[in-house]
Amino acid sequence: MDWVNTAGVCEIVSNLGKISISLGLQSQIFLHREENASSSFQKIIIIVYCTAIPLAALLFLIPFFFGYVKMLKELQKILDAITLFPAEVFKEASKPIVPVHDSNDSQEIATPIESKKFMRVSLPIFVVFNSVVTLAAVILLVLLIGNVDKKYVKLNKWLELSSHRSPLVLESIINGYLALIFALIGETNYTTYQYHLFQIGLDAQELYNYHSALLWGSDSSTTCNEFDKELDKIHFEHSCEINLSVNSIHNGYECLSANQLMMLFKKNAYDLEILMRTVSDPKSIGESPEFIQFLHIGLSHLLPKMVEAQEVLADGLNIQSLLLKNRILMINIIAIVVTIIIFIIEIILLYNMQEGFNTLLILIARLPPNSVIKNSALMEIITGTTGANNLLTIFPLNSACKFSRNSIIFIDEFGKIIDNNLITCNTFGYTHEQLYLSSITKIIADNDVFKILEKLPLLKRNECEKIQRLSLIGLSDDGAKINLETLLTYIDVDDVFALLMRDETANIHNKEVSEMAKQKSKELIKEMIPFQLIEQSEKTEHKNVFSVKNSVAICISISNYEEVITSFSGKQVLKNLSSVFNSFDLIREDYPSVTKTKILNNNYQCLSGLFNLESEITNSAFESVSFANECIKTLEEINLTIDSHLLLTIGIHAGGPVTAGQLNNESLVFEVIGEPMNVSVELCDEKLANQIIITDEVYELIKNKNNMRFEEYKEIEISEGVHKNTFTISFIESQVTEPPQ
Repeated sequence: MDWVNTAGVCEIVSNLGKISISLGLQSQIFLHREENASSSFQKIIIIVYCTAIPLAALLFLIPFFFGYVKMLKELQKILDAITLFPAEVFKEASKPIVPVHDSNDSQEIATPIESKKFMRVSLPIFVVFNSVVTLAAVILLVLLIGNVDKKYVKLNKWLELSSHRSPLVLESIINGYLALIFALIGETNYTTYQYHLFQIGLDAQELYNYHSALLWGSDSSTTCNEFDKELDKIHFEHSCEINLSVNSIHNGYECLSANQLMMLFKKNAYDLEILMRTVSDPKSIGESPEFIQFLHIGLSHLLPKMVEAQEVLADGLNIQSLLLKNRILMINIIAIVVTIIIFIIEIILLYNMQEGFNTLLILIARLPPNSVIKNSALMEIITGTTGANNLLTIFPLNSACKFSRNSIIFIDEFGKIIDNNLITCNTFGYTHEQLYLSSITKIIADNDVFKILEKLPLLKRNECEKIQRLSLIGLSDDGAKINLETLLTYIDVDDVFALLMRDETANIHNKEVSEMAKQKSKELIKEMIPFQLIEQSEKTEHKNVFSVKNSVAICISISNYEEVITSFSGKQVLKNLSSVFNSFDLIREDYPSVTKTKILNNNYQCLSGLFNLESEITNSAFESVSFANECIKTLEEINLTIDSHLLLTIGIHAGGPVTAGQLNNESLVFEVIGEPMNVSVELCDEKLANQIIITDEVYELIKNKNNMRFEEYKEIEISEGVHKNTFTISFIESQVTEPPQ
């Protein structure tokens, strides 16, 4: 036994727990570095990739758009100048260079210049879309990497927690063996068997803490449940079918899950600690069932499960890396394919635009030189000089037509359209070429064309007011009617008539919608406010507020509302409540003295006798309980319809005074305040299923009715120091009185 007191044994036994502590400190340092690196990376993602890169792309797109818009404006100037040429100039330019003998006069017809607005608009759209796709791919990739980075941090934390479990299992078992050894050889100057038995419990508790933090989460980590099916299977599922009839130790534990084995291991550790305090002979601990099962569970069952779980978590890092690789590859492929497709479309659009430019150049080259020289606007564009009146395209008529916000057409004395602005094309759906020299019947209804034509000679001879206001019906290219408010005048300088048109279709529609809204508002007010009060408000401008000395308050509450709403969606709950309360409204129409005052959450509140004479309070009380009874009976049918089991508690109290009316100057809302309403609400707190609870004030009013049975309920505290005697009512069905008509 000389080896017992050697320095080597002393050092090994004394430093047994320090190894686990040292490993734990090292893993904490690693995790701290990993979390700091992840936090820095997440900040870089937000600042650089999700902010700086989109701003850089925006800085690229801004000059592109400015340049593109400027190019379109210059082209528009050229087109505006060319379209001002007379038709004869275009006929001359359209003639073939080499005479064709088979040609006829029909060749003199000029083809109008078609607008290629689609290409002008689509090119920048595709440029922006291409940039958006690229940006989206970059941001998506970075966010994906950031998400995987967060998962790496979680996995490292789980690995750190899991890495403590296997060493602690071994440390507990080693302490068990050391306790047995030192129980046999006796105490030494550096340890005792009691110390190692006590360490078994501490190690088991520490092991369970790490296990619990891994499975259920803690302040510094999240749960690993549902991260991996194989990991959940190790922790929670039986590995085989448990046979309760076996007697062997191994067969009794081999099917248990890791979580069950962990609890058994912890229990046996505590059993050993208790055994240490109660056993008379420490040497017998090694033969005890507790010690044998403790060692067997730890070595044969729990330790392999811990090692297997550790391997699954370690594989999780590789799996996340593989998923990240595949997703990045997929996003890159999609982005590249979409970018290539858009690039091809842009090339096609640019080619078509180039063809259009070439056609325009050929047309300009074939224009007669004399006509080009006479066109000052085209000469300014060719020479690069701009005249003083650069805001006017060619002459005042064209300038007014171009810059007006309303539709303008210029017509001759026969009603043919000479010119129009872009707003006219947008309003009626025709191109400038389609409207040129066409009759105004193309855009004005036949019945209204006569109104215009009869004014033209009068305006030209100055035999009427210079500006004529007309209400006309316009026609778009799809046959839709347009309501127009127009001004017709004569411009003697250019010998044309100008027709300025404002589209009033939207305004007329808005007026119709406004009238419908007003009508709905009136109907809504009728639902919210009693008709008696509405009649009074129509007769006087003052706020309608009045008091009633005695009335009967009814509160109908759905007593199991909180229980029922959990089994339906929010939309279905509102639909069911609406069905219930609408049914109550229909019943209330048969009881003229009952007035609905408020619906609050699951409470339907009414007041009876509000607009009746005080002498009719007994009849109001009887109508109130009859109305309540009908609501309970109707609810049974509603429950079958909505497939529910709603229950009612109804509280009824008679008293006063009550103040009612429009209590708030800023809103047209009917409100009622007073002691009866408060008491009826308190009665509903009793939550008696499908029962009517009345106070003794109501009982005194209806106690002589033969069709009711009263049972004294209890004294209810309404407020501090205020109590009410209450009764429950049941109706004798064969004698129920029909509601008053």
